Amino acid sequence: MAPLRTGWANVIYKCNKDTGNYFVMMCYKDMTFCASDCTNTKCHRNFTETVREEAIKWWGSEDVPVALTDFSSSCAEYTPPQN
Repeated sequence: MAPLRTGWANVIYKCNKDTGNYFVMMCYKDMTFCASDCTNTKCHRNFTETVREEAIKWWGSEDVPVALTDFSSSCAEYTPPQN
């Protein structure tokens, strides 16, 4: 089944081949944010406190589904913290 796009979330239906049950997976803003220690605040993947608050407001609670991964090893814009 193709992904169903709804507003700020991407809803994907996946079927468990053993049970035939479908699972719904979605994440905030249909994107993966960066979980690295990058200090580039202009990056659209930077998971700031403001983005976190917006996600909570959108979802209605703090258990909001947010996709996070560390892009630091593959991102040309990665800016390490200054000591």
